[in-house]
Amino acid sequence: MRKKAGGIGLRSCLTCITSYLSLSKLLIYLEAFFSIAQLERNGP
Repeated sequence: MRKKAGGIGLRSCLTCITSYLSLSKLLIYLEAFFSIAQLERNGP
């Protein structure tokens, strides 16, 4: 699937990786937030 070994492909790959990392980080934050909310709801 490699078309070019140039800067455009590398840049798009980097943006893809960074967007994936930010998305996974956002999902982790959402999961932590919901778990904390459930803990407070189930607490005394």
